[in-house]
Amino acid sequence: MGEETEKLIEQVRKFVYWHDTSHKLYKNVVKKAEAWNVNAEELGITSDAAKTKWKSLRDNYMRYKKSVKGVTGQAKNFLQYLQSKPARREFDGIDHLFLSYADTFRKFHPATQALMKMELATLFAKMEMKGLGSGNWVAGESPRAAITSRDSQTPAQSSSKEYRSKQILQSLS
Repeated sequence: MGEETEKLIEQVRKFVYWHDTSHKLYKNVVKKAEAWNVNAEELGITSDAAKTKWKSLRDNYMRYKKSVKGVTGQAKNFLQYLQSKPARREFDGIDHLFLSYADTFRKFHPATQALMKMELATLFAKMEMKGLGSGNWVAGESPRAAITSRDSQTPAQSSSKEYRSKQILQSLS
């Protein structure tokens, strides 16, 4: 660090009201200007040059402290929130299909929406039961293929579990 820089730092230490916002002279512009002029004369530079040099030193020091300390405050909380958030998954064809239905669904009267929800829930439950009853339906497989292969079997060919599932489904219909 240069001798001029060290002198400037010592001058700033002397004039506490330049940087201490709680000091009674902190807002006194006239006193601060007089002090900067005295400081500049001692350093052999202009008042504006001294202020610019001090601002540069202060800003660089604050940047250094921040880099050593890391992120704090609201930025830290925001970063933690972003890191804890689950990654967005990509939409596939099924997602897009149901999203397109959602806009139309919102246009219906609330009572109609309630009835449609019940019917959809019933439809999904029936299809799930059919899939479970076939014994060969796995996620990612076409349920239609599983249902077709199951429907072609007779109760004698099906296991007792499948037969029981069919009975449950028939009672729901």
